[in-house]
Amino acid sequence: MNYLKTIFNVLTISFIFTLLMLPGVSSAGGICDINPDGTYIDAEDFTGTIAQGAGPLSVDTAQGGYFGTGYLDSPGTGGSGSCPAVSEGKEYEVNFPEPGIYTVWIRAYASDGSSDSLFIGVDGTCAGSLNSKGVYGQWIWTKSIKTGVNTINVDSAGLHKINIWIRESGFKIDGIYVTAGSETPTDSSIDPFCFGQLMINEVFHDLDSIPNTLTIIGENFDNGDAPAVACGGAAAPYTATNCLLTGSDRIDCLMPEGILIPGDYNLMVSTGGHSMQYDEYDLTIGAVGPAGPQGLQGDKGDKGDPGSLQLVNKKCPSGEALIGFDSNSEPLCHTLADYDGDGYTVAEGDCEDTKSYVNPEATWSSQRYRSQDGSLTLDRNCDGTEEKRWPALYANGAWPDACTSGWGKGTIPACGQRGQWTDRKRCGIINTSCCVDDKDGDGLMEWQYQECR
Repeated sequence: MNYLKTIFNVLTISFIFTLLMLPGVSSAGGICDINPDGTYIDAEDFTGTIAQGAGPLSVDTAQGGYFGTGYLDSPGTGGSGSCPAVSEGKEYEVNFPEPGIYTVWIRAYASDGSSDSLFIGVDGTCAGSLNSKGVYGQWIWTKSIKTGVNTINVDSAGLHKINIWIRESGFKIDGIYVTAGSETPTDSSIDPFCFGQLMINEVFHDLDSIPNTLTIIGENFDNGDAPAVACGGAAAPYTATNCLLTGSDRIDCLMPEGILIPGDYNLMVSTGGHSMQYDEYDLTIGAVGPAGPQGLQGDKGDKGDPGSLQLVNKKCPSGEALIGFDSNSEPLCHTLADYDGDGYTVAEGDCEDTKSYVNPEATWSSQRYRSQDGSLTLDRNCDGTEEKRWPALYANGAWPDACTSGWGKGTIPACGQRGQWTDRKRCGIINTSCCVDDKDGDGLMEWQYQECR
C-alpha cells in the first residue's frame, strides 16, 4: 500500500519537491528482530519489569567494562533454587522471524560463588538458570547451566518476551545473546546488536539555498555507524558527504548546487550492513506546485493582450518528457530512458527503473526490496514471480545422478528464509555411493538463506 506523505513547500520561487513514500521493512514491534544467526541485547534496554519478590534489578555503571550505557545489578536479597523464579525480573519484547529452540548466553560479572547466577525464560515461563562457571572478578560470556536448561523454546514466529530474573544478588548482567546456532559469542563477534529499524518518514529539500539543503526526518538514525546518505535515479548516483546527525531522528545534508536535477530518485540511508540499518525513500523532483492567487493585470504588451502566453505550446525535444515549468514558464524536460543506468528501460522489461539491481538480468538475492506498489518482493528479474535458486531437497542415492546437493530436514525454505543445506559428493575415487561434503568438519548441515529473483 502506498502512502502519500505531506508535501512541505520550503521554496520562495521555483517548483516544489513532491515526495512519495513507500512502507519500509520493519519488525512487527518490540526492540528488534532476532536474527537466528545470533543477536545481542543490552541488558539495560528492557521493555518491562516483572515486579515480584526481592529486588530491585536496576541499571548501574560502577563496574567498568560494560557495553552500552550500563548493566543490571541487584544489590538486594536474591532468590535461589530452581524454576519458577520468585524475585524481580525484566522483559525484552522482540520479534522472532522464525520459531525454534534458541540458546541463551549472557555477558556477566560475578564477584564470588554466592552472586553468580540468574534465571532465564520466555513469555513469563522460567526455563532454567545460568551461572558464571566458577569465573569471578571479570566480564565473561557464559551459557553454563546451574539448573534446568540454557535454551528457550519459541513456538511461533512473531512477538515474544525474553525474560531474566534475579537468582542471586550482586550478579551483574551486561547483555543477553540469543542464537539458533552453535557459535560462541565474544566481545568482538556480537553483531548485529539488537537495535530498532531505521525508518525514513519525511524529507525536506530547499532548492533555493546555496548549497542545497536536504533534511531527512525518521527513526533510529543512530543504530550503527554514522548515517550514509545516497541518491540514485535521474542523475548519476550521488553520495552525500556533508551530513550532520541531530539526535536519532534527523539528518541534515548539504548538497552541491545542480546535483538533484528534476526527475525520479531513490534516496537511501544506511548505518551498517544489517537490514535493520537501511531504508529507502522513492521521490520525484520537479512537480508543479499549486497555482497562487491571480496577480494584478499588467500593462498592455507590444504584441497581443496580457496573459497571452500559452504554456500548452511549450514542448520538449523528442525523447524527453515535460515534467513541469520553471518560474519563467519555461518547460522542465527530462529523458525517460533508463533512469537507474542498468542498461534496461521500462520498454525493455525493467519493472523498477529507479533500482539498478532490478532488471531482466538481475542476480540472485535473499534481500527483499520495496516495489512501486509498496510491497516487499524478491522478484528482481521482473518476470512477475519469485524464482527459487535452490528448489530441491538433497538426494542420497548412487553417484552421480541420484547423489545431489540440496536442502535437508525435508523442507525447502521460502524466498529469503533460512534453511539447512547439505552438499553431497562421491565417496572415494572408485566408490559410487553418496557422501556428505562437510566443508567445515562439524558433521552438521550448514545454515543458509534461500536466494531468489
